[in-house]
Amino acid sequence: MTSLDLAVSGRAVVAIRQPLLGHGLARLVEQAGVVDGVDIVGDPSDIAAGAGYRFALVRADADGTLRADVRALTLVGAADHVVAVLDGRDAPWSPTILRGADAVLHGDEGPADIAAILRLVGRGCGVVSQPALRPLRRPVVAPLPPPPALGLTPRQQDVAALLATGAPNKVVAHRLGIAEGTVKIHLSQIYRLLGVSNRGQFIARWLAREPA
Repeated sequence: MTSLDLAVSGRAVVAIRQPLLGHGLARLVEQAGVVDGVDIVGDPSDIAAGAGYRFALVRADADGTLRADVRALTLVGAADHVVAVLDGRDAPWSPTILRGADAVLHGDEGPADIAAILRLVGRGCGVVSQPALRPLRRPVVAPLPPPPALGLTPRQQDVAALLATGAPNKVVAHRLGIAEGTVKIHLSQIYRLLGVSNRGQFIARWLAREPA
């Protein structure tokens, strides 16, 4: 059994104003079987500071962004990770949503998909589900290369493209035929060049870039 097969300790909270949607999503998270339990509240503002949830699943605004109080959930100890949930349609959304979320769900994932995404997020990966990427019209495995202004070398671009899909360092190393330690060195250099400090910020910066 690998670490990806293990349950993620801690509870999750679903904070969606529409009761039917909130309860439906909570049921899917429970069926995913990776957390100790799921609570439901009507709005992210109802999640108390210091609540200590492992995951907070919140609805993105209509313009594809997250409210300031949602982005602050991790800062006040309300949740370790914020997962933004779209409305299940292919309406465009803003990549800047990843500045406040560790993952983006399309809204029509099943329990197995949710389980896989929460496990990756729990291990420190930033994740965008494949359906959520469709409106961006960009490939999942090979996003468009960054413009020269970002200053990434060709190898750093290869590493960044795979990391932006949410792939763990070990998977990136295997696909590129390099050591996992080398991936970590590249990741540190990429963070420095792009002016970011974590994987969520990196993915937002990567997806928000303009093609050359």
